[in-house]
Amino acid sequence: MADKKEKGDRGEKLATEFLKKRGYAILAQNYRYSRCEADIVARDESALVFVEVKARSGELYGSGRESVDSRKQAHIVKAALGYMLTHNAMETTIRFDVIEVELRCGEVTHIIDAFRV
Repeated sequence: MADKKEKGDRGEKLATEFLKKRGYAILAQNYRYSRCEADIVARDESALVFVEVKARSGELYGSGRESVDSRKQAHIVKAALGYMLTHNAMETTIRFDVIEVELRCGEVTHIIDAFRV
């Protein structure tokens, strides 16, 4: 892969396609609020879902889920709160998922309810 941005874009594209095939409605991508970002905002049958996508082309830096530490989680939660405030969704059930994408083979692993607030 050429660079980090290209890897991230490819991973997010694969993750979005994966979610759509499973019936999720994609509401936003790269949603930014106050310097924080949610890679994908989606809706499934029961919740508004904020998805962090971690694309990897090897295991040199560990798994994607390992890199979503408490600091990263706080940023995602802040972006989620911003989305909920600006879209009048404060009474909505929410969930935080992580999607790992192995770029070498295109394998997608969806970790539902990866962390809670």
